[in-house]
Amino acid sequence: MENQYNYLMPIATVLRWFARIISILLIISVTAFVVAEKVNLLKLSENELLLITLFIIGLLAQILALYKEALGGIISLIFLSSFVILSGLYQTYIGILLVGTSLLYVISWLFRKFIIKNVFENNFIESNEEKDQKPFSKIF
Repeated sequence: MENQYNYLMPIATVLRWFARIISILLIISVTAFVVAEKVNLLKLSENELLLITLFIIGLLAQILALYKEALGGIISLIFLSSFVILSGLYQTYIGILLVGTSLLYVISWLFRKFIIKNVFENNFIESNEEKDQKPFSKIF
């Protein structure tokens, strides 16, 4: 059972760090774009302000996800998904990248929380010596 745990932990770690690296690169590139372009918020329409608000909250949630994986990932997923759908970026690579990063945070958290901790640490999977007639008796 310990060997199975050792094989799954690096997968969760890779998911977490891949999400972190992509998130940091996105935040750096957006910050560089905003600094270089000098966006004038007074000339934007209401729809554009809504999109910018969704995008900024989504990116701030990705910063939060660096520290609180679940909370930041879920907030980021909600706001960046709304941004991608409303802006029409859902068929582009940047839309997939924005939502995919948030999904990686959430999947990494779910993987660590439920698969690794519940299945292996709480002995939901029985060893070959402890199998009985009801294989799902400890789960349900």
